[in-house]
Amino acid sequence: MNWAKKGFNSTKYFVGHTYTNVWGNYIPEIYNIARALLAMQDSDEEAAQAWSDRMQAMLHGCNAAIRALKDEQLLLPDYSQKQVTDILWTILSVRNWEQLTLQ
Repeated sequence: MNWAKKGFNSTKYFVGHTYTNVWGNYIPEIYNIARALLAMQDSDEEAAQAWSDRMQAMLHGCNAAIRALKDEQLLLPDYSQKQVTDILWTILSVRNWEQLTLQ
């Protein structure tokens, strides 16, 4: 694969990169709310549902970003789109951000 021709100048690569960048910069803005929902989710069904809904939306966004990269043939064939989506979702999780930045 010729990265100069195909990779980093593509629109779909830009979309995937932008999604991760925007989400990563958004976490500090929502962190206190996220932390509250996480703390309440075991005892409050509405908090659990709200958190689950947001995480499913994030998973959907991660899948769209990975699909864009796959469409540009920028994924290694060793991993499925689902596997890479799950990895990205985990990397971008609030808990992971918390571990990397606050602890």
